[in-house]
Amino acid sequence: MTFAGDVRLEKLRLVDAIKSEELAGCAELSLTDLKVNTAPPLTLSLAEASVSGLYGRVILDRDNSLNLLVFVGPTPASVNPPPRISIKKLTIADGEITFNDRSLEPNVQLTLAQVGGTVTGCRTTMLRSSISPCRASRRCWPVAVTGKFGPRAEADLRVDLKGVDLPLLSPYYGKYAGYELARGKLQVVSAVRIVDRKLDSANRVTVDQFAFGAPIKSRETTALPVRLGVALLRDANDRIVIDLPVKGDLDDPDFHIGQVIGRALTNLLAKAAASPFALLASVFGGGGDLAYQEFAPGTTTLLPQEDKKIETLIKALTSRPELKLDIEGSYDAAVDTPVLQQQKFAQLVRLRIWEARRASEPTCLRWRN
Repeated sequence: MTFAGDVRLEKLRLVDAIKSEELAGCAELSLTDLKVNTAPPLTLSLAEASVSGLYGRVILDRDNSLNLLVFVGPTPASVNPPPRISIKKLTIADGEITFNDRSLEPNVQLTLAQVGGTVTGCRTTMLRSSISPCRASRRCWPVAVTGKFGPRAEADLRVDLKGVDLPLLSPYYGKYAGYELARGKLQVVSAVRIVDRKLDSANRVTVDQFAFGAPIKSRETTALPVRLGVALLRDANDRIVIDLPVKGDLDDPDFHIGQVIGRALTNLLAKAAASPFALLASVFGGGGDLAYQEFAPGTTTLLPQEDKKIETLIKALTSRPELKLDIEGSYDAAVDTPVLQQQKFAQLVRLRIWEARRASEPTCLRWRN
C-alpha cells in the first residue's frame, strides 16, 4: 500500500482506559508531504510535522507506578529489513507538560508551559538529528534543550533550567532531609551524552538564597547532618554550587537516575559529616588535613608547611560565614615530653648559674627565665 499527501488531525486525545485519565494529546497535528510505502522495507518520509497545543500528563501514583508505562510493551522482535523513516522538520508550539507526584503528601505538581521548538533531520539511517532549540517555561522559569539525538537512543544534549522556586519541591526535601524549604532558586545546567545506551552526564546544580523551613518528621529522613552540609557548601554570596555527574547503563534494570542522584547527594553529606575539613581542603586549595596544626615539638611555633593550612582555613571561613570553628589545644606526649624535659632542665641549669653569680656579685641583674 502506498500513500502520498497531507494529513491533519484536530483535538487528538490519548486516554488511559483503565483509570480514565488523559495521558497526552494535541490541539492540532499537521503532516505535510507525507509519503508511505508499506512494501518491505516500510518507508515513511515527511517534509514537516507540526504539532500545536501539545500536552502531556505524567503521573507518579501512590504505588510509585508511572502512567506512561502503558505505552511500553514487551521488546519487539527485530524487523528485517528495518523501516526507513525520514522527517525533515518537526515543529512543536504552545505545548504543556504536567508532572503530578501522588506518592508524596502533600502531592507535588509541576507544569511546563509554552513548550516549543524545532527538531530537524530525523532519519533512521542517520546517526543524529538536531534540536534547535527547544524551550519551555513555567511562569518565568525558562528551560532550553539543544543538541542532537539518534534513532538508537544516541544523544548529545544540553539542558538549561533556571529560576525554579525551591518551595515547590519542599515535599521531596522534607521527606528525605527532614526540613521544609522556606525559599530558594534552583538552576541546573546539564550536558548529556548517550552512546551505545550508556549515559554519561555532567550536571552543575546552583542554588541561590536557600533557607530551611520548619522541621518535618519522616521515616525516610536521613540521619546525616543536613544543616552542616549546607553550611559547608553555601558561600558568602548565599549560593550553593554542586557538580553532580551521573553515569550508568540504560539497559541495567537496577539503574535508576533518581537513585543515582540521591546517592550522590547522600555521599556528599556523608563526606561532610565524616570529614568536613577534608571537604573544605578540596574546595579551597588543599594544604593537607585542616583538622589540626602541627607545631615544632615543645614550642608554640608552627611548622613551615602549616602556613598553607592557615591560608586555606582563612579562605574557607571567609567564604563560609555560617561555619564556626572551635579550637582546642593538645600535645603529643611521645614527641613533646622529651623536648619539654630538656627545656626544663636547661632552665634549671641557667637558674643555678644565676644564683651562684648573684651570691658572688650582689649587683647582678635579676634572673630572667
